[in-house]
Amino acid sequence: MKKHYFGVFTKTKEAVEVTIPDIKGCHTFGKDIDEAYEMAIDALAAVLANADPKFIKEKPSTFEEISSQYNGDNQTVFPVPVDDTIIESYAPKRRVNVVFPVEVLKQIDETRGKLGERDRSKFITDGMKEYTQKFA
Repeated sequence: MKKHYFGVFTKTKEAVEVTIPDIKGCHTFGKDIDEAYEMAIDALAAVLANADPKFIKEKPSTFEEISSQYNGDNQTVFPVPVDDTIIESYAPKRRVNVVFPVEVLKQIDETRGKLGERDRSKFITDGMKEYTQKFA
């Protein structure tokens, strides 16, 4: 099973609030349980991508550990998966100037167009990751 942390979903009159106790400062909410769950996945990824490691519990608590601390009538504990794709989207980025031959740039744009990839930087980054993993 993929890595996850347990979130505490608390129903209020206005919304469903979510806290992930193992990740200091990881809170979000949604208008209902489904939206709160999606927001929790996103919030977890954002914090994992940018937080100081000292605020992240490396080994997540078990369901039993979290449930024993948060067992109110309006509280439910759910696993919130770690989504590496979302984490990557929150990773710090730096703009750099790179020079490509015009023909290479045309080839990049044609290929990414055929693949439905709109973001040139992401296309080049993904290609470089694949290339370096192949030879690492």
